[in-house]
Amino acid sequence: MQRTTNPSSVKLGVRVTVARDALEAETVCGFLRTDGIECEHRQTNLGAGATEATGDAGPREILVPADQLARAQELLDSIAEAPR
Repeated sequence: MQRTTNPSSVKLGVRVTVARDALEAETVCGFLRTDGIECEHRQTNLGAGATEATGDAGPREILVPADQLARAQELLDSIAEAPR
């Protein structure tokens, strides 16, 4: 998962991260939703070969409302730092 430092404004809110594909995006959104954070994802052109992706393949932007961005980043940081 690629973290972003300059979130781009979007319809729902802002980009908090980029997932590799729709499955990872749904997993991340599910995790955020369990903490009450609204989340959706959409296909993005970030990453090599992304323009060749169709359907659920290819990178997906994870979007959250701007007022929930800080909490979403905290949650994603907590799982990134967790021991495996």
